Amino acid sequence: MVSVTKFLEKRLRLRVNRNKSTVAHVSERKFLGHRLINGRLLIIAPKSLARMKDCVRQITRRNRGVSFERMVDELNSFLSGWVTYFHHAKCRSHLSALDGWFRTKLRCVRLKQKKRAGSIAEFLQGLGVPKNRSWTTAAC
Repeated sequence: MVSVTKFLEKRLRLRVNRNKSTVAHVSERKFLGHRLINGRLLIIAPKSLARMKDCVRQITRRNRGVSFERMVDELNSFLSGWVTYFHHAKCRSHLSALDGWFRTKLRCVRLKQKKRAGSIAEFLQGLGVPKNRSWTTAAC
């Protein structure tokens, strides 16, 4: 650490933040939201995934008071930028799991909005769910 700091400060004339800087194995550190594992595989750092989920939770809050279309537009804008930033990472399994999670969040928002506007039974019929005596009586 001392030799690297000396080189950066003397030769390159850069400041080194000693609180953030450390010498460690590449798999133990993250860099710009990414992490290298096995010395060659680039993945998304867990902290980056957690921050992204927090942002999605803020966008898809059910008591926000915005239209569903606006919420979907905001979510699309955020997610397209996020996926573009991490497009080099090997994260297909993470993204497929997150896709289901996003869809569940949006279904919850849509159902809550439909509870206020009309009956759940009409909403489900509009989505193409076959009419069933059990859910019509449960929804009333």
